[in-house]
Amino acid sequence: RKTFSEIIREVLDRQDINQTELGNLLNVPQQTVSSWKYGLSEPKIDKAVMIADLCECSLDKLIGREVHPGWIDNHDSFDIPFYETLMNMEFESGLTRMDFAKKIGVKYSSLRGWYNKNNMPTLSVMVRIADALKCSLDYLVGRTPTKPNYYYYP
Repeated sequence: RKTFSEIIREVLDRQDINQTELGNLLNVPQQTVSSWKYGLSEPKIDKAVMIADLCECSLDKLIGREVHPGWIDNHDSFDIPFYETLMNMEFESGLTRMDFAKKIGVKYSSLRGWYNKNNMPTLSVMVRIADALKCSLDYLVGRTPTKPNYYYYP
């Protein structure tokens, strides 16, 4: 998989914009974009969604995460907040909230914060969650209603 630093460099090149312009589009300071570009930090998932929208692609495609060929890149007409999708998947799993947090590899306090809408996970945490739950990033953030049976990764 690509690092987010590589992704930001590609986005800047493809969109032919500088860090300040991208920052303005994402409503973050230029220093934040610079920090992403040089691998010092990574965006929260809401900013990653905005970058995917800017590139007109799925989150999975943006970061080079390949999915099953039957998956449809349809992120224009579906919108369920991340916390609702996660709560639904927790319910479907039949696990306690503590066990569900362990399954997706996060602290219970982080999971509770997401459910309470206090914060959002970073992109790398979202990838870990999607890997653990065997679903696309776009499904997790409500950009597609499709959750195929399995995914494969390069």
